[in-house]
Amino acid sequence: MSQTAKVFIERINQKYLARIQEGFSFVDIATKIRTCDTVFIKPNMTFPQYREGVMTSPACIENLIIALKDYTSNIIIGESDGGGYNWFSMDEVFEKTGLRT
Repeated sequence: MSQTAKVFIERINQKYLARIQEGFSFVDIATKIRTCDTVFIKPNMTFPQYREGVMTSPACIENLIIALKDYTSNIIIGESDGGGYNWFSMDEVFEKTGLRT
């Protein structure tokens, strides 16, 4: 059985949670993520301070996690150290952007 891919594209600006929930509804995420599933988020955190247009907004990541918690509590945020492009410690980046819990 062939499946058709669905893509949701929307300008977010500051209404992160509402837009994320719209996207989740559009792709019917409730049929794709079970409570026992683990979701891995790779947010493109390349600098110790947020840079608009370069990095994913920490507020957007926070709202994505809030939205995902309706489906699973197994959420992991993972990142690399820039692979030679930037040599910032991910511990430093997560700490300074507020993503460290």
